[in-house]
Amino acid sequence: MLREVWHDAQGVTANGCTPLPTLKAKALTPAKQVIFNVPASVAAGIQVAAKEFRAFCDNTQTKVLDFQDFGGNQIKSMKVSPDAMVQLAIQLAQYRLHKNFVATYESCAVGKFFHGRTETIRSNTNESKAFVLAMTNDATPAAEKKEKLNKAAARQSEVAKACSVGMGVDRHLRAMKELAAASGGLPEFFKDPIYPLTSTWRLSTSNVTTVHNRLFCFGPVCMDGYGLGYVIMPSYISMNITCFRNDPTKTHDSEKMAVAVASALKEMAALLSS
Repeated sequence: MLREVWHDAQGVTANGCTPLPTLKAKALTPAKQVIFNVPASVAAGIQVAAKEFRAFCDNTQTKVLDFQDFGGNQIKSMKVSPDAMVQLAIQLAQYRLHKNFVATYESCAVGKFFHGRTETIRSNTNESKAFVLAMTNDATPAAEKKEKLNKAAARQSEVAKACSVGMGVDRHLRAMKELAAASGGLPEFFKDPIYPLTSTWRLSTSNVTTVHNRLFCFGPVCMDGYGLGYVIMPSYISMNITCFRNDPTKTHDSEKMAVAVASALKEMAALLSS
């Protein structure tokens, strides 16, 4: 949307969109104030909602990671996908802080399909796990760590590409689950404990890199998880990290995650440059 508005404002054609005609200031109708007559019962409801929303905001811890050491251009020179680099840094940071591997969501655009919106890139792969375990084992030689990093990055790019052409599974499974529930019952597949476990996104991530965004952010999607929205620019990376203050495990901390991600990025870059 930002891209299309920008193109319209500049009077250029892009992505097959024809710019809207530019309006002269004198052609605009002066704005008029709209007066709302809000009944007392509605006003009371608004006040309750505002109070609940404020409490929700106050419960959200936010930390911005403004990573200036390098950006997409340098990562590409290392022969690695910038997005894969960031996703692996997140996996490594998660493990170092929490000593576990969790279901990881990365949004993937599938706009090339009719009514297409998003699909899930599952960034926690066997290859990323092998990479993380190697990085957290002091006995692992640097050459082996580098090899596993490259394999994990290649796998991340492979999964992302598959999802972008409609080969993701999560939207399909969700549709099947909803249809099954509407018809009177769920198959055993959806009742298996592993299904909700692998669909509880304790790492909810999204790469929204565009020249129109300096920072991209959203909240966590579960009480004991993180929300990580990031932008990979040519010379820097910005990431907004969120979590809930009343995390039931009392272990999540956006500031510590920011430090861990930055450390992981630097360590990985050093490996790839060796």
